[in-house]
Amino acid sequence: MKIGTRRPRLETSMPDTQRLGLDHNTLLAYQRQYHAQKRLADSLFTLFRTLGSALQMERVANVGLLTLTGQLLIKCAGFFQRREGSPFRLLATVGCRDPRLAEVEIPADHAAILQLFKERTLLDLAKVPGHPSLDRLQAHGFGSLFPLADGAEPLGILALGQKIVPGPLGPEDQQILDAFGVVMAVSLKNSEAYQLVETSRNELERLNQMKSEFLNHVSHEFRTPLTVLKNIFEMVEVDPEIKEMSESALGRLEHLIDSVLLLNEINASGVKLEPQLLDGPSWVERQVRPLLARHGQFNIHCGLPPGMLEFDAFKLGLALDNLVNNAVKFGGEVQPELGFYLSTRTYALRRMQDPVRDTTDLQLGFLRPGTPVAAGDPDVALVVEVRDQGIGIPRPEQESIFLPFTQAANSPTRGVRGAGLGLAMAKRIVDAHGGEIFCRSIVGVGSVFYIVVPAAPVSEGS
Repeated sequence: MKIGTRRPRLETSMPDTQRLGLDHNTLLAYQRQYHAQKRLADSLFTLFRTLGSALQMERVANVGLLTLTGQLLIKCAGFFQRREGSPFRLLATVGCRDPRLAEVEIPADHAAILQLFKERTLLDLAKVPGHPSLDRLQAHGFGSLFPLADGAEPLGILALGQKIVPGPLGPEDQQILDAFGVVMAVSLKNSEAYQLVETSRNELERLNQMKSEFLNHVSHEFRTPLTVLKNIFEMVEVDPEIKEMSESALGRLEHLIDSVLLLNEINASGVKLEPQLLDGPSWVERQVRPLLARHGQFNIHCGLPPGMLEFDAFKLGLALDNLVNNAVKFGGEVQPELGFYLSTRTYALRRMQDPVRDTTDLQLGFLRPGTPVAAGDPDVALVVEVRDQGIGIPRPEQESIFLPFTQAANSPTRGVRGAGLGLAMAKRIVDAHGGEIFCRSIVGVGSVFYIVVPAAPVSEGS
């Protein structure tokens, strides 16, 4: 939807005082009037542009009518809005609370209304007799109409009451209405766009909630038959090959159920971290190696210096386990490699924006700075790399693979299927640490995934 941003058009040059025969006092009065109207137009534009981006259309109209009645010194005002294919119907009024006004409809095809939007000027209702709706407006104290439009699109009609000090609306009032019409049209279009976005957002939230409830319910329902099947295969003697296949299939199903339940829990309540102080090399040897043992034996390159780091070792281990699981599935015959070292978050972010990230050199250590980083550096970050030599991921898809239930388009070509939850879960955990997760990949060469989490110990009172 195109949101208008036109500024009100006012006279920007002073008239030739000699030609008009203006004396000094008259000129000063004219200048004061001009600058007052310009300030009004600027303030109205800013006010309604802001309101139209955050409020319902009825509230925007109410605020606008209050401002207008004060500037024109009129007793009442109303705004009639038009929906596509329907007449103009009352949306808001100021100074007149008669409920019967809600029944008044201004026909969009009436000759006087068509002429009103063509000429873009005031319409005196006393000069348009014979129509019931317009006659009823007069009976309620409204004496004239003014059009609101965005280009050629009619947005609504302002119904204006009589002046507090009896008298007609003059050229100065017309200038105020012109400026008001521009800013009001902008704010109404902004408000309409805001309402569309808000409605779409609410619907997406509702659908997302339904999806989460469905996945949660189905996952729990799968647990009972899964447990029964595992018990049966443990008690019944079957061919070793069949038993291995069944255990593998049941293991994948159990991992999927656990992943869905954990992801739903994370989406509902967020990732609750329990950071602890750990010595880097000890963490790799005592926790990481045993955790990844079920995936096989890997080349682990630990470049962490002795020193205390602070992070949630358990949840970061879950994220790493998912990366390794992916590397095993899509990494081909060569076992993945893992790297651990210290960098700074600033250096890692700058390095990932360097064009060199797209080169075919996928060796470990891409985010390692040239000079060693001390564990006490306030910007220190723990970097974990997982490298495989598999099918690779196309560059346009290297961001979307971190979305739930998403896999790279070329993954089915290897016959490897998955739920697409592992990377999404890993990203949630890394985000909770205030870190980043990156991917560098070349199709046919392999991939490297990077976890970068701030790990400087936080002292009390800091």
